[in-house]
Amino acid sequence: MRLFGKRSAPKRGTATTGARRVPSAQGRARAAQPRPLGSSGKPGDSAKPGDSAKVPEPEVIYLGDPKKVTDKPLVPKKKRKMARAKHAQHVHHQVTAGHGSKGGEVRHQSPDSPYGVDKVGTPIVPGKITPGTDLRECNMAWVTVNNANWPQVEFTGANMRKIRISKANLSRAVFRQADLFGADLSRCNLKEADLSYANLTGADLSRADLSKAILRGADLSGANCRMTRFEGADLTDAILAEADFPMAQFRKAHLRNVNLHSANLGGANMFEAVLEDCAFRETYYTDETIKPDRTYQWPEGAIKKKVVRRRDDQ
Repeated sequence: MRLFGKRSAPKRGTATTGARRVPSAQGRARAAQPRPLGSSGKPGDSAKPGDSAKVPEPEVIYLGDPKKVTDKPLVPKKKRKMARAKHAQHVHHQVTAGHGSKGGEVRHQSPDSPYGVDKVGTPIVPGKITPGTDLRECNMAWVTVNNANWPQVEFTGANMRKIRISKANLSRAVFRQADLFGADLSRCNLKEADLSYANLTGADLSRADLSKAILRGADLSGANCRMTRFEGADLTDAILAEADFPMAQFRKAHLRNVNLHSANLGGANMFEAVLEDCAFRETYYTDETIKPDRTYQWPEGAIKKKVVRRRDDQ
């Protein structure tokens, strides 16, 4: 006697194993066969003799004119940051670009002009440069010249980025508004030279002689001026932020309205120097730093340290 009614018989094409239905091999083969499509393209409709079994193509909708659409390459974030940092260099004065500096920096000079070209495009020969030679707006970027003897030469508005002319004689030379970014001028003779509004950011002026030189409005941000002589030099309105002046000589120098933010004056000799309206902020000095006079008091913002190291030694 069955209490829950009749037992349901298994459907055709399936085999029962306990309470679970497992399709037989014949049923699996029948299910794998493609079902005919009807007139509407759906598998549920029955196919008619006149209908075709083709699948309709999807409709393409253009949101704009396909002829005006251009694919722009994707720029990685790192390259975008590098491009922005390239235009954010620590340069405070705009340097006028001359005719010889068209095209920007020149890393590798051509074989025809290994020492650069003048504003007309004529190759420069270092041996033929005599006192008083006019090289205004010349392009001497990334040039290396050893033992150059160029006194009283005119370099106004010249492009001399990354030039290497250490131990050169440049006395009374004119570098007004010249671009000397990262130049190597170590041990150079720059007595009475005119460097007004020149860009000397990151330049190497260690052990150079700038006695009685004119540096009005010059930018020496981050420059290396270790043991550099500025005796009697005119540094009015100059920018000396983050520059290193350990054991530099500033005797009788004129420093009016000078930016000395984060400058290193450890061991510098500033005896009889004129310090008027200078900006001090985190400016470092030591006990070896010689003040302009005995009664001089360091203004607010100057920090005294026992030992001030160069940034290259850190």
